[in-house]
Amino acid sequence: MNYFMNIVVVPLGYADKVITAANEVGATGATILRARGADHSAKEGLFSIKIEPEEEIVLIIATKEVTDTICNKIHEEFEKNSKRGGSIYILPVQDLEE
Repeated sequence: MNYFMNIVVVPLGYADKVITAANEVGATGATILRARGADHSAKEGLFSIKIEPEEEIVLIIATKEVTDTICNKIHEEFEKNSKRGGSIYILPVQDLEE
């Protein structure tokens, strides 16, 4: 069976929404990683303190069929409010031991 790694990058605080949406369409688990972008143009906030936006990365391994459904569901959920923008990357998994 062919598996794919779904890599979903979202603003901090939205990983749970991604996992909920993915679980609704057949995902059976996920891993959340906190991340910080490498953008060197961090925004200046209050008192000239630089603010580096943090993100969350959700990793989901799924079959091709479930991957397609996950992507559609996440796109549908996040399209409702464009301020929550994110990215989805899909990579094939070469070997998976169950």
